[in-house]
Amino acid sequence: ENPVHALARQHGLRTRRIWGSGDGNMSGYDAVYTSDGDAHGDPGGEIRRWANTALDCLNATAVAASDDMSVRDGLRACGWRPRSEVEWAVDWAMSGEDANGELAR
Repeated sequence: ENPVHALARQHGLRTRRIWGSGDGNMSGYDAVYTSDGDAHGDPGGEIRRWANTALDCLNATAVAASDDMSVRDGLRACGWRPRSEVEWAVDWAMSGEDANGELAR
């Protein structure tokens, strides 16, 4: 569990989720950081473009999706299959879900 979220709950503070770009689109992200803090995780923007392509596909196919399809399932169906830690970081920011399909915290 996110320690900041746990601390806020412990002290009765209200919290509000603030997403990276509001709609998951990665165009507004200037950099993708590596786990070492290097801002050059996606220097040419290739991962962010791939993510936006998958997100566009997800949005275009959402009407036909079943009610029990998760964002994760929809992204997979659109060809999004993150493998590297940087791709998973972009995934987290884009989908709002952790790898297990639970809401990101």
